Amino acid sequence: MEISTLKIEYKKFNSFLKDYVKNLNRGWIFLRMAKTYAKGATVDFSFRVSDIPEELRASGTVVFSGVNSDGVKGVGIKLEFDENSKKFLNKTIPFEIKEKYGEVWGSKICNLLEKE
Repeated sequence: MEISTLKIEYKKFNSFLKDYVKNLNRGWIFLRMAKTYAKGATVDFSFRVSDIPEELRASGTVVFSGVNSDGVKGVGIKLEFDENSKKFLNKTIPFEIKEKYGEVWGSKICNLLEKE
């Protein structure tokens, strides 16, 4: 089975944070794209995020390919970050969030992550 590699670049930390809180932290991602993948295909990811020096890595399995309920064509992928990325995210993301949004709002955002 062929393994595809996708590079995703977030030019703003806020964009990554939004996706992380909403989707990535829960272990999935939906990518708008014309290319289709077979259900069960393996996809490796590298995430570059501005303000984060480390490249984050994940791998996933395609669980959906086609047009979603919103009429958007793309692929839904169940993903899991590698161990180094998990450690980085669990230790660094809360610090980065509080640093950028302050203790009050940062703590509220971190609480959302802990509930997942």
